[in-house]
Amino acid sequence: NHGTQFADNGKTVCLNIYRRQDSTGNYKLFAAPLYLHSINKKDIPILPTPKGRSKEEKIEFNRLRNKNGLTMATPENGFELIAQIFPNDYLKITYPDHVTEGYYVKYGVANGTFSLIHHSQTSKADLDLIHCSIGEATELKVLNISVLGDNYEFE
Repeated sequence: NHGTQFADNGKTVCLNIYRRQDSTGNYKLFAAPLYLHSINKKDIPILPTPKGRSKEEKIEFNRLRNKNGLTMATPENGFELIAQIFPNDYLKITYPDHVTEGYYVKYGVANGTFSLIHHSQTSKADLDLIHCSIGEATELKVLNISVLGDNYEFE
């Protein structure tokens, strides 16, 4: 389509979270939205397509791209599925200097940001949401909320 047309994929069924070890031995997190039309597909693209920060990372991610320019979330490419996030799941996202928690609302594929809502909030208006990036996160956990309102790790 030469970049002139737009296809609406609809809402995501869930968001797959992958981790991949970099050249320094640290794990980085990546996301791949799972749409209804892609449920039975073997390969799902990481979105946004990783570009890499260092020269070595850029070379590595360019090598992983397919003929359409997408990086697929496969074990052969070093991606390990660590979580599936569904709407309203409670997330605890750890960063080097802080922790962000909230209910999952949506994921921005253009910039790799989660939109979360506070536990005590009722509005899903964009101005009330917490926006946080997956790129800098060091850990992500999906927590269950008990009938009494306590949260605990999902097993």
